[in-house]
Parts: sequence; C-alpha cells; structure tokens
Amino acid sequence: MAKRRRRYSWALELKSGDPELRALSRRSADGVSYARSFAEDARERSAAALAGEPLEEPLSAADLAEPWVSPVEVHAAIKQARIELFGKDLTNSAIAYRMRQRREREQRICAEPECEGTISRLAHGRRRYCAAHGSGRARVARHRRSRRASAEPGS
Repeated sequence: MAKRRRRYSWALELKSGDPELRALSRRSADGVSYARSFAEDARERSAAALAGEPLEEPLSAADLAEPWVSPVEVHAAIKQARIELFGKDLTNSAIAYRMRQRREREQRICAEPECEGTISRLAHGRRRYCAAHGSGRARVARHRRSRRASAEPGS
C-alpha cells in the first residue's frame, strides 16, 4: 500500500483569533505554525507549476526545525495539533469536509424566544442555543415551562 501524502491545507483556514487555537497546548500551537508553513509552501509551489516556472525543492521538516528541534518532533507537533483540533482518527477528506462546512455555515441566532444572542460559526451545526441559554439550568427551565404549558387546563 502506498504511503498517503500529508496534507496541511487545514492550517491555512484557521485564523489566529479562533477559539480552537487558544485552547491548544504549546506543542500543538507550534504544530499549527509548522503545518501552516508546509501549506503555504505547497500553495506557492502549485502556483509556480501552473505558471510554468521552475520548481524549488519542497519544504522539509528539517528546514523548519530549529537547532534544538528535530524533524521528527516537527511532525509529532503537527500530529498533536491535528488530534487536538479534529480528533484522533479523522482522515484528510473528513477534515476537508469539516472545514468546508465551517466556511459555509452562517451566523446563527439563539433559539430561545426573545434572545438575540449569536452562536459562533465554529460551534457544532446542531447547536441551537447561545452560551447563556445552552446551560443545563436553562434547559431545565425550558423543560419545566413546556410541562406547565401542557398541563394547563384548556390545552
């Protein structure tokens, strides 16, 4: 079986202010920056190939590694970032699918009546309530209100 090519385009879609990146460990944050460097290099090489320009050697982990970091540690940091961001066993195509969904997702409004709170585009697609109304306490209050409304006479 042929070895699959590593892909790092997911790193270009992550912006520095994303909450997911703030929650990463130091090693994973380094991994994201390494992956971003690989992705930018791949993008530049692709553009050069399409323009008919001569191609330079692809960027390697040894090129990215500082004197105190080995190329193996570079790949390990990228792998750790990928696991922390997307889970352990996600394929390249599954990551691309999630990133496409994230790009296409609109800003959403909380489903609680009279609430104008917004739900982040980064939140899961099934999330319906903002941070204030998504708690267990708010969920119990909604349940009790609906039980009272259905128990009222004349309903």
